[in-house]
Amino acid sequence: MATINDNFFPVILNSEREDLTADGALSVEKYFSTVSVSAGANMTLADGTVKGQLKKVVNIHSSGNCEITVTTPKVTDDKVIDINAQDAFVVLMWAGDGWTVLEHGATFAHASS
Repeated sequence: MATINDNFFPVILNSEREDLTADGALSVEKYFSTVSVSAGANMTLADGTVKGQLKKVVNIHSSGNCEITVTTPKVTDDKVIDINAQDAFVVLMWAGDGWTVLEHGATFAHASS
């Protein structure tokens, strides 16, 4: 049975949007990140800082592909997330021991691939 200590609530950190145009690390201090690349981009997502923390990433370019490697996914199949079309997105929540995918319009590559 779950206790009050097992529960947590979604948290959106109060910060401005992050706009990325090249490979690199997604900020865990900002809720919303956009990726705009004309070729391909490789991003990483480090561990969250607060249980319940939310992170949203959107590909805003029509031809760029963005591959996100999640450092600590809650589910192994969520290790690599490919947002490969304009307006493709993913919303994740930090559970304290890994990122959980809550919503997506993206492709997931299995960790073994």
